[in-house]
Amino acid sequence: DAAFIAALSRNGVSVYDPQSTVLLAHMACSELGAGRSVVSVASELKAGQNSSSRAPIDMATAMVFVAASVNYYC
Repeated sequence: DAAFIAALSRNGVSVYDPQSTVLLAHMACSELGAGRSVVSVASELKAGQNSSSRAPIDMATAMVFVAASVNYYC
């Protein structure tokens, strides 16, 4: 988990809650495993972050997150 968080940080993704971030990565992998596309999962992540109290993220950041999730957990 620490390596995943470090990879996000190296790629400019701010992590405020590591435990929730790792959980979200596993959820992204589940969605991908169910046949959803990377773009679809990233779009959902972007929409979910923008509607919450957390800082909004753009599509490029969401794509970085999904790619890191794949590399470390899928």
